[in-house]
Amino acid sequence: MLFAMIQNGKKSIKFKSRPVLIVEDNKLIATELQNLCNELGIESEHALNGRIALDLVKSKAYSVFIVDLLLPVMDGRTFINELKKILTEPVILVESSLDSNETIIEVMKTGVFDYIIKPIDEELFKKTLLKALEFQYLKESEKNIIENEEIKLRGQLEWLSYKETRLKTGEDSHEKHSIYNLKTSLS
Repeated sequence: MLFAMIQNGKKSIKFKSRPVLIVEDNKLIATELQNLCNELGIESEHALNGRIALDLVKSKAYSVFIVDLLLPVMDGRTFINELKKILTEPVILVESSLDSNETIIEVMKTGVFDYIIKPIDEELFKKTLLKALEFQYLKESEKNIIENEEIKLRGQLEWLSYKETRLKTGEDSHEKHSIYNLKTSLS
């Protein structure tokens, strides 16, 4: 895992980031995307088609997926659908030369994070990737907070159940009498 930096106005946020998976059959474009990731200090990996990418996803975790729509063996749309069967909420950036409004709307309805039209504008790509990474980080942070709160609540409920059981069985009669005596003396 590497540290990625998000520029948010004047504030910068550092967090650990898993690698980005680039699913692109054109090696020149894939190399360009990997170089842009490297400039941002973000680790990336490359898959030539959706089938290879799915195999990688099954063996390793990724933060963001950059997917071309027109791929051999398994196209980008099929990959996205299959990916969503494996991961509940993957963060996906689609990069494609298909720029018709209908295609963009259809793809965005699948729940991808953003749609980037080729040829890729380097600065726009960097900003979009950083926003996607920040979004992924915030989702994971929220998930961790919820899990920690659930653990804390579960522990408190178990303690209350334990105390209630002890009170019912009379095991805490000494504690009951002590509390009663304390109440009486304070009155």
